[in-house]
Amino acid sequence: MKKIILTLILLLQISYSQTLEEGVKSLKANQYKSASKIFYKLAKKNDPKAQYYLGYMYYKGLGTKVNYANAVYWWEKSASAGFAKVQYNLGNMYMQGKGVVKNSETAVVWFEKAAKSNYPKAQYNLALLYAKGDGVPKDADKALFWLNKAADQGYVKAELDLANHYRVVNEFVKALKIYRTLANSGNKDAFYQIGKMYENGEGVPKDYQEAALNYEGATSQGMVKAYLDIAKLYMRGGYGVEKDQFMALDWVDRAIESGDVPARLYLANMYEKGEGVAKDINKAMSYYNELSYEGVIEAQLELADIYYHGERGVYKNYTKAKQLFKLAAEQGNSIAQYNLGNMYEKGEGNSKNPEKALYWFKKAAEIGNDKAQYQIGLLYLKGDTADRVKKDVNKAKFWLQKAADSGNKEARQALAQI
Repeated sequence: MKKIILTLILLLQISYSQTLEEGVKSLKANQYKSASKIFYKLAKKNDPKAQYYLGYMYYKGLGTKVNYANAVYWWEKSASAGFAKVQYNLGNMYMQGKGVVKNSETAVVWFEKAAKSNYPKAQYNLALLYAKGDGVPKDADKALFWLNKAADQGYVKAELDLANHYRVVNEFVKALKIYRTLANSGNKDAFYQIGKMYENGEGVPKDYQEAALNYEGATSQGMVKAYLDIAKLYMRGGYGVEKDQFMALDWVDRAIESGDVPARLYLANMYEKGEGVAKDINKAMSYYNELSYEGVIEAQLELADIYYHGERGVYKNYTKAKQLFKLAAEQGNSIAQYNLGNMYEKGEGNSKNPEKALYWFKKAAEIGNDKAQYQIGLLYLKGDTADRVKKDVNKAKFWLQKAADSGNKEARQALAQI
């Protein structure tokens, strides 16, 4: 009788595991309807793996609409069985507010559960949260503890961040050791950072040749931006690399051919200044125009500056300058916002408009531009004759103080005179 019972239990277990296996096979074969039926049946019987897969299907929208709330529902059931991956997923859901109200504290709870099960991604995220003080009190020691835990398991992001940390605290030997290990495995970021260390002389003698070799290592692994770093080494020359503007231009061209936007901006600067190429403001303007239309803020600022000052063989054009500053300002650039505010205040390109000046100054001031903070203080201090900006000494003091606290000397002088 015992043998019969044991045989039945074994058959049931085999049937049960095959059913879960069939669900996984259906999922991999994109047979989502079949997979979801199998997973749902098992999930209702509290099978944690089936609950995970069902949550995954809702998360990805496989055979159904994406439903983050349902994903969280099933993952929370699955996580109770101690699956670190599911706990990590839940941490991310609470961190990003997907399917739940965003809650950093709850995210930390789930990341900690997964981290204590040695799940490196959770350990890494926990390190970031402790470093920022997000969901937990800021704690550099705990951040470093979890970063080391993740790095010890070979989690590359953690290894790179740990190496970066060692550079910040001037432990260059430790940093270089980690970077070299990663570079030997073909990691482009490690190659690039080694290049930076040799370029800047961080813990090693400055050596542009060694820097260039490592930047080349980064390009061989697909890092496009490193082409431009090599070009700049040849433009400067020194520390084992002979200055060679033709070689620099060759590397810039390679960067551009690989789709690097900063390289196009750099080439425009080369033509504008006549460095490495014959000076040609028209070519420079052509590149700046192309990049401006593509939304590149730096190009918009360069072009606006050229039109604003009317130098370098280009006629002064406030209208075009204002248009370009506005394009950059609308993308949140505080320099453009400040310049646009100045143009409205001075009436450059049209009549004076203190109201619009104040609007753009505030945009810049809110992201820490002390010059804009100072100008807001002056606007409130003087007021506007048309009453579009009313005189308000208290507001003036507030903004002048913010500017002064940021080190603005003119704001300090203005406060002293009120």
